[in-house]
Amino acid sequence: MKTDLSKFLYRITFIVVVALSFVFSNNTAYAASIGDVITFGEYEQDNDLSNGKEPIEWIVLDVDGDKALITSKYVLDCVDYNDNSLNKLQEITWESCSLRKWLNEDFYYTAFSREDQIKIVETLNTNDGNIYYDTEGCSDTWDKVFLLSIEEIKKYFSINAWIDELKSGYSQELITDATPYAIEHKASVSKFASGDYYSFFAKRGYSPDVIGKNGSYWYTRTVGRDEKSVCYVQPDGGVGYKINTNLFMILGVRPTLYVKGMDSQSLGENLNETEEQSNGSNEKTYISEDDCKNVPEGYVMLFRFYNPNNSEHFYTGSIREGNTLIDAGWIWEGEGWIAPEEGTPVYRLYNPNAGDHHYTTSEKERTNLIEAGWNDEGIAWRTTSEGKALYRLYNPNAVSGAHHYTQSEKERDNLVNIGWQYEGIGWYGL
Repeated sequence: MKTDLSKFLYRITFIVVVALSFVFSNNTAYAASIGDVITFGEYEQDNDLSNGKEPIEWIVLDVDGDKALITSKYVLDCVDYNDNSLNKLQEITWESCSLRKWLNEDFYYTAFSREDQIKIVETLNTNDGNIYYDTEGCSDTWDKVFLLSIEEIKKYFSINAWIDELKSGYSQELITDATPYAIEHKASVSKFASGDYYSFFAKRGYSPDVIGKNGSYWYTRTVGRDEKSVCYVQPDGGVGYKINTNLFMILGVRPTLYVKGMDSQSLGENLNETEEQSNGSNEKTYISEDDCKNVPEGYVMLFRFYNPNNSEHFYTGSIREGNTLIDAGWIWEGEGWIAPEEGTPVYRLYNPNAGDHHYTTSEKERTNLIEAGWNDEGIAWRTTSEGKALYRLYNPNAVSGAHHYTQSEKERDNLVNIGWQYEGIGWYGL
């Protein structure tokens, strides 16, 4: 009788989740048009830290069904392309540079709430070489946030003049001001002059509107004359394969990304609503460094979270990522376990269709999931061949949150009793 009741409850849950998925999927039509300026996320811009972050303005470059390609209207920050003070002349590409990591971690978690992150579409970017210098590009990359390539700039912006023999040109649409915060971080800005200076560009199709506009240098992700350099956009809108610099020059950053369903109700709002109903208040408890003070050297604390909307459990060793989840309405369930900093990798994968994550030490399982359409999110943490076991369980009735991991034998046994399938030991922790 207990088993029958459990199956009935699972079926009801399945129907509710599917119904909610249908509601959300039918509210994701993208309303903006190419050329529109929209706001999405927040980042420090006016350089007044006392008044908090400001909404980020984005230019819509392209619309494809329910998703849009957007790039920041302004240069938002000034960051090293590759943060290596000892050797700025090492060979580096977009795939391996520290700026890519900064955009997909530091900027991503600083600028976007969990509600925003749900709307960001991870994208497979092609990273072709430099056709002027005949420099090879790098492997294609999966990015949540990225920089535009030269070819993408040519595709999405009007080029006033293009010089084929130099594989470079000019576009007044590329003249981009920098925020006061970016200028504080050493972004270089110059004002477009009149007179003979303007006359040069007028012959190349510029209108008088550019006179007096501020322009800044900003990176592309296209490799330069060699793998020790990168192409960039000039303050006057100059752009191309010949225009490149070595990594000693620190330039501005215009983040670019794909978003979907901008006019739909955010999942985060519903998550917060659920949390208010369950907790009776808006007060939230955040993770701090004090929560890790008892972690032994060479280990990291893994935190456990629960999404009351889709029943997914999520695990992370990042305090920043954890607090972002809390802001979005996820319930922090405390410490999950302690993992070693060295050892066998545990991979994290994301299913963009179901909206949940999976964790595994198996490279074969990881490969199979990637081939089935899951996004590879890299190494989540590490494990050894001994310690306290993390049990892996599977819910055959779940649409999302189908797997669960726990060190508790009691929790494991309770889940098995209500229909979950025990799949053995996933990995080990302390």
